[in-house]
Amino acid sequence: MTSFAVVTDEQTHTKVPIASSELVAGLAILDPEAVVGVPSHITADSGMDVLTHATEAYVALEACAIPSVKAAVRAYDLSTCRALAEKAVELVFGNLERCYTHGDDLEARSHMHNASCMAAMAFDNVGLGIVHSLAHALGGHYPIAHGRLNALLLPHVIEFN
Repeated sequence: MTSFAVVTDEQTHTKVPIASSELVAGLAILDPEAVVGVPSHITADSGMDVLTHATEAYVALEACAIPSVKAAVRAYDLSTCRALAEKAVELVFGNLERCYTHGDDLEARSHMHNASCMAAMAFDNVGLGIVHSLAHALGGHYPIAHGRLNALLLPHVIEFN
């Protein structure tokens, strides 16, 4: 879906980011039925990752600093990225709790898939921020889900900023 991936080195407990236009998918299938039955805590963690993607993309000050990736994937201008991020936040707030409490709600899960896709399109073009940087650094050392780390860090980073 995006030009970014993260690989965890289990020996050094570090997460290594990879950025390449070759990672961008040619097709994304957003199937809400594929996640019915996922434990609610995983739904919450994943949803908070989506919220953080959208929030960080919305407040990003600059486009991606990697020239080859920027040239290959920058399909939208900044206002479009902000619109995608804003809509993703709206969808998360309107549907994540429903997904958490009613895991078989296909409409809510479909909206969350769309939110994830929109947030990804936004951040792929403008980058992420310190929340993700910190979450990746901490995630290599502590067995805490990435989305949960984002949720713990996001309010503090917003306050700091």
